[in-house]
Amino acid sequence: MLSRQTVGWTIGAAILLLIAALFAALFAAPENPAAPAIDIADLLRMTLTQAAISTTVATISGTAIAIALSRLNFRGRALTISILSSAIVAPALFEFGVPLLATHFAVFYFGLLSDLTPPFALAAFAGAALAQADPMRTAFIS
Repeated sequence: MLSRQTVGWTIGAAILLLIAALFAALFAAPENPAAPAIDIADLLRMTLTQAAISTTVATISGTAIAIALSRLNFRGRALTISILSSAIVAPALFEFGVPLLATHFAVFYFGLLSDLTPPFALAAFAGAALAQADPMRTAFIS
């Protein structure tokens, strides 16, 4: 059986390889620079294909990140939470006039605290599932 640390490093390496492959594909040169005329059916098919691929990649990478953050002793947990929260929350706080350093400290603090407090309370929800208890009651009491 693999240790938690080994599984965590494996998931982290897989995520980094996935991101590197996406960047390589993003900056690759097109095969044919002279684009042919595209009709509506081709455009719709390409759009749906792109949506299916991006949904699959987001689901796979999001599941791996969620497992690494919630169940394993993932070493990059604080950094990952900080990066994800900064991309979503920090611009809004900065627009309200909160100084940049204070914004990032608040994002980091509340990102780490989100495991313990509702409405996210991932640790409380996991514990409630193991104890077969009410998740919200467990989150508010613990």
